[in-house]
Amino acid sequence: MIRYPVTRAALTAAVARHAPTWSQRAKRRQTLITKAGVYGEKKSIWSEIKPALTDFQKNKCGYCERKLEASEYGAIEWDVEHFRPKSAVAPLPDPLKYPHIALNGPGGGGGSGYYWLAYDVENYLGACKICNTIMKGTLFPVAGTRCVAPGTAAQLAGERAYLCHPLSPSDADPQDLITFDGVLAIPAQASGFDRARADLIISLFRLNDREELINERARQIVLFGGY
Repeated sequence: MIRYPVTRAALTAAVARHAPTWSQRAKRRQTLITKAGVYGEKKSIWSEIKPALTDFQKNKCGYCERKLEASEYGAIEWDVEHFRPKSAVAPLPDPLKYPHIALNGPGGGGGSGYYWLAYDVENYLGACKICNTIMKGTLFPVAGTRCVAPGTAAQLAGERAYLCHPLSPSDADPQDLITFDGVLAIPAQASGFDRARADLIISLFRLNDREELINERARQIVLFGGY
């Protein structure tokens, strides 16, 4: 993962360039969702703003850095990913896979979704289908107390999310969490919460088990003379 810091103002401006009426329609939809207290839409409109995200993410998946479209892979389907799931949050399927993680109470378990963030542009990033649908799904483990509606920015930060949002300037720089030993992703820190975050991210997105990612790292090492 690498950082693509972008402000709300910049995101909103990019959305307006690509889909001029999106923000107004999104606001109306969000009002109805918030009133209902649950996300239940049958059809959404966030795919309209995909170009705004690819502008900032350099056409890469926010989680694994795989090219969202590349000649060797063909046109890869990808999603506007909700960093904090809009619907119910699923529990970690096997907490024992994450030995460095001390889950606090229900933090690693399931819970209600962040429906009030369904149309919040700061809750979005572009993610490939593998990362979004197969790997992450509706997982969102936290070390602190899970925020409930209508959670403030301070309360959301207090959750101490294990996942890292590469577009958020208020989150950690992913490169302070994860570094590389050759083609292998490894934690940048030896212990502590940042180590736990790195372990979960590497494991959850299988950053060292996907052949296409290993091959791309090896190619970059050769291109830039690392070896």
